[in-house]
Amino acid sequence: MTNPVRQVYRMLKRLAFGDSNLPRQFTVGMNDPQSEISVWLHGLGEPHEVTDRHVMACVKPMTIGVVFEPEWDTGTGSLDRLSLRFRERRGNQRLVGEIFLQGPGEAAPAPGLRLFGVRGSANYCLPKLQLRLHQLHLLYTRWRFNNNPEIKVSPREAHAMIVFFICPRPVVLVSVVHGDEGNVFPMNLMGPIGDGRFAFSLNSTRHAAPITGRAGKLAISSVPLDMAPLARQLGKNHYKDSIDMTQLPFKATKSPEYGLPVPDFAVRVREMEIEFKERLGSHTFFITRLVHDERFSASPEFFYVHGIYQAWRIRNGIAALA
Repeated sequence: MTNPVRQVYRMLKRLAFGDSNLPRQFTVGMNDPQSEISVWLHGLGEPHEVTDRHVMACVKPMTIGVVFEPEWDTGTGSLDRLSLRFRERRGNQRLVGEIFLQGPGEAAPAPGLRLFGVRGSANYCLPKLQLRLHQLHLLYTRWRFNNNPEIKVSPREAHAMIVFFICPRPVVLVSVVHGDEGNVFPMNLMGPIGDGRFAFSLNSTRHAAPITGRAGKLAISSVPLDMAPLARQLGKNHYKDSIDMTQLPFKATKSPEYGLPVPDFAVRVREMEIEFKERLGSHTFFITRLVHDERFSASPEFFYVHGIYQAWRIRNGIAALA
């Protein structure tokens, strides 16, 4: 029998959110690099595009890495008042969100990379009242059904994370092997940082981060959209020290350089060597050197966007609700 309280709760959600009553993690199919949203660094006088030059380094405290070019004039603005602006790449290039960075940034061991805290954000995907209702509901569900009790993010950080996922983020499968240990798990806090390097972050309280650090090398496989359910199911492996690599739920092949088991359905496989790792808080931040990169198909890949941005896409005719 359906719980009447739950029925009323769902009805109120539909009334409050309307067509924005969508999952917070919304699956979409795109090709990497995505071409829908551009990200711009503001505050140095002239804006600089950093769409493929920024990365989430840690969730708590929220830390975002941005790659600076040597020729950028850092004397024309205030380094403690920088922001990342998220714009649609086509059409009117409307501003859909902004994350306000904190401080001048700390240098990281990669050329031009600086790590910033977050002092706030602004989201323009929904009317203010509807957005506020979403924020209040998020506060309630984090209190009532917190799936990550080890990471206690503030409302400011939670709202900034929503804006961060206005920019579509790919989900990949990571393959690591260390001696008799091995694991395959999904990841999406990652990105290129220039100069043949790639950065990513993993939850420090789960087992995937330590084995990745011990392995020192990894392969990441881009996932075609039709295999997104399988990739999500492998999320449980973040909680395991090691898995039986002979009983993977997919047909595996060996990666070209390291011979790591990767899915035969991979759209693209990149192999990397870890150059730096540091626990920044809730997450461990890794910097790697790209060793091998091979693309096998042009199939649409598994991406996440936030449901609030997906509602904006639907309202503006960019996407149909699938």
